[in-house]
Amino acid sequence: MMAYSPYELKALKFFNQTANYAEEELGVVWFDWDRHKTSNTCCVYRELFIKGSCQLPDHKGEWPSLYLKNTDNGIEPPYNTFGCTCCKEGNMSIYDFIQKVKKCSYEEAVKRFSEFCEVFIILPEDD
Repeated sequence: MMAYSPYELKALKFFNQTANYAEEELGVVWFDWDRHKTSNTCCVYRELFIKGSCQLPDHKGEWPSLYLKNTDNGIEPPYNTFGCTCCKEGNMSIYDFIQKVKKCSYEEAVKRFSEFCEVFIILPEDD
């Protein structure tokens, strides 16, 4: 089993797993995700953006205002972030999103996502 840091699990390589986790474990319904187009994300750093239903506890909107995208700041490899235009939330990592929806700690969020991805996670002392 591969070992990863929490930061590595936020990377574009895990875009499909991030979207699958949100769908299967958090109840997000994706409206425009073409899995075929995102199948080679392990090597390609291109912008990906999909819209879906928001599962944040205080969400009030009815349209697909949640999004998952890979963010590329040009300095480090792209990483996946969630946001909701209705809730005015943005730049949430998968861990932030899990924490808000499941009301759990950072460590629990990392554990849940790593188990879903079937990888071993290494939590540094300062992470």
